[in-house]
Order: sequence, then structure tokens, then C-alpha cells
Amino acid sequence: MRNATANITIFLVLCAAMLVPGSAEGGNAARGDFEFFLDTATFRLQAGGLQQDLYIRIPNGGLAFKKRESEYISRTKLTILIVDADAREKVNEILDVSFSERNQEDANNPVRFQTLIKTYNLEPGSYRLSVALMDVLAPKKTLMGMVRKKYNVALINDYPLDVPEFSETDVSLSDPMYLWSIERVDGRTQYHPNPSRLFGLYLDTLQVYLEAYVPAGYADIGRLNFQTVILDTEGEVVKQASIQLPARKSTPATAPGFDVYPIVIREDLTRFTAGAYSLYVSAGIDEGGHVNVPCGKFVVAWDMRTWELSRKTYLAEARFLLGDDDYGKFKTYDMGKQEAMLKRVWKEHDPDPSTGANEAYDIFL
Repeated sequence: MRNATANITIFLVLCAAMLVPGSAEGGNAARGDFEFFLDTATFRLQAGGLQQDLYIRIPNGGLAFKKRESEYISRTKLTILIVDADAREKVNEILDVSFSERNQEDANNPVRFQTLIKTYNLEPGSYRLSVALMDVLAPKKTLMGMVRKKYNVALINDYPLDVPEFSETDVSLSDPMYLWSIERVDGRTQYHPNPSRLFGLYLDTLQVYLEAYVPAGYADIGRLNFQTVILDTEGEVVKQASIQLPARKSTPATAPGFDVYPIVIREDLTRFTAGAYSLYVSAGIDEGGHVNVPCGKFVVAWDMRTWELSRKTYLAEARFLLGDDDYGKFKTYDMGKQEAMLKRVWKEHDPDPSTGANEAYDIFL
């Protein structure tokens, strides 16, 4: 079971981790004065009910840090709004959140980020989630901004939050939690989310956490078969794997509840080219029917600029190189495809491919 969120109704975790923000184009990337990334997952609780995790990752490069005694502090205001299909408010929270770094180098490091985790308990259904983040310490850029105390703001608006209804009679799967890292703390496993779903240069192994839920007593029938399939943007199978988890001695079938199988998917991505990929998983007991779940897309990128540059800077480079039509298409691409496109264009502009450097790019910088 996930250590970080078990049996907690509402909580907030602040953590700083090395390595980078991405600059993804997509529904989980905020728009505004700086960047942050959002992802969600729903899990079943053995005590009853459902748990929705919200994962937010904020690059240090988008935050203003100020020295306070022996550390550097950033202050933000987080607003979370969740409405149901009838536009009725289910969550409306405003929180003051502070981050700290040990020194100025860490505070200014473009390859460090902050992670927020919020957890709620909603009933099955379709919801819309909006998240706004205000950087309170960001310098006001104009005189009127100073007078009106206008802060830097980033926003994700109307993000779809679908809470599933899990089967009581058949095997079911939780949503995926894409992971940045896994570590052992005080003898317990902690999973650190990767809301941008960006892998490659700084993280060359895909890691995804899921839970399989098997009705109590049902697991005695046989082993749990678990399969994964990764597709590219053309729908071609890039990688597939299957494992069998041994049957467990569980409670009698007449007893309420279910058994939980924690599952971590790990796939080596070193042979994957830059681009977007889709993950699908399925699970079932021996010869019984399998439940199939699409786990969404993730992105693989290998260029340092894709990871370290802010989206505004990355788009500025593309705007410099591309015509209107190509730039319009570029903005709609995922990070991996953007990376491949810029790499190809710079290669075309390289005046002497026999050298180890691209002189045209050096002049551009």
C-alpha cells in the first residue's frame, strides 16, 4: 500500500527533489507567468470510500526565493476548486504554502522542483478541477502592479477529474501514479510522483505505481496476471510485458472487503526515441476475464534544453527558427516531438557537420 496517503482524508506534503521540471505542452501544464504541472489518481481505501490524489510539481526556476536567516524561502498561495457535473462546488480551498531551500544555489537551480500533494475523498462521478498558484514574493513588474500588489500567477482551468466506481465482484485497477522516485524511509516505502510524466535524460526508467483490487476470497482461485503494453503515436506496439503474481490466502468470500496488490511497473527507456507514448495495463485471475485500463500518455525527451529551459524560452527558440505554419504545429506537439523537430532543424542549419559542434547554434546562443 502507498505509505504517503493511506487512511488520510486531507493532507499536504511539501518536498524538494533534484532534477527537472519539463516544459510540456498538454492538459497537465499550467499557463501564466510561470509553470507547474498537475496529475491526479484515484485509489480505493480498505476502510471504505475512495481517495483522490492531486500531484503538483513546481520548478524552482519559476519561483521567487528570498533569504531569511539561514535559508531561502518562497511563499505561494494555492487555490483548488472542484465542481461536479452540475457545477456544484465540492472543494474550494485557499492555502498559504511556503517552500525552503538551504542555499541560493539550490533556490536558483533550474533542475530542482517542489512537489505538492493534496488528497480528497469524492464519490464516483465526473468533476472539473481548477488549480491556481500565486507567487507572493515575485517582483512586481510595473508601477501599477506594485500599487495593486499584482503577483505572478499560473493556472490550470477545468482539468477533467473522473472518479471511477470500482467493481465489487471482479478484479479492478486504480489510476496510475507516474513516479519520479521510490525510496525507503524508516522501513516503509514512499512513492514520489512525477506529474509532468516526463522521462528520458534525467530519468531513463519509466516507473508507474498501481493497485489491483481483488474481491475477498477471489484471489484463492489462482494467480493474478498483469500485463503492460506501450504504444507509440502511430499505435504501434513498442514494448509489452506480463507478470504473474502468486495467489494470496485471503478472507472468506462471504466477508466484505478486497485484497490489494501493490504493483510497480518499471521499463527501461534508453532505447526509446524522443516522443509521446501511451501505456495500457490489464489484470485478471488466471483464465478469468481481464480488466483493461488505459493509463494515459508519458513523454520521453533526451535534450537538456527540453528539460531545463522554461516553456517561454523554448517557444522563443522555435519561433526564431520556424515559419508561421510550422510554429503553429510545433505548439501543439508533445515535448518529445518538439525536441525531435528542433534537433532536425538545427542539423539542417549546421554549416559543418564534420565538427563536434554546431556553429550556427553557438551563434544563436
